[in-house]
Amino acid sequence: VLRHLAVQDVRVSASECGFEAERSYHASGMVQGDLLQPDGTFRSGRLLSSHRPVFALPAEASLEERYPVVFDIVLNIPLADYQADMSRISEDLQQELSDFLGIPKTLVTLKDATGGPGGTTLVVYFSTEPRC
Repeated sequence: VLRHLAVQDVRVSASECGFEAERSYHASGMVQGDLLQPDGTFRSGRLLSSHRPVFALPAEASLEERYPVVFDIVLNIPLADYQADMSRISEDLQQELSDFLGIPKTLVTLKDATGGPGGTTLVVYFSTEPRC
């Protein structure tokens, strides 16, 4: 639990969760911690959420059917400078995007470097991995 976040985003790999595609499930939440008592003292306890959302796990698309998120990014460097050190710059940019988005670096792909006003334009692809 990240105490500084009001909403926790917990994800597990689809291979670890045991859910089956196209079946319905319900979710439930629980927190454990110190509960403030009316007399000002704390007591260790648990609270169970009364809200139980129901969800259906969609069928997982094959890798060929998945569409990556695609967008252009402009680097403020001339195309010739990018091409002179393309491997290092691409590696650094992939790592920065991976760290920023919290996804594995292997899911970030850079393609089609072109020069133009403002610098070098790259097409960036973010692929997805199965989650549940």
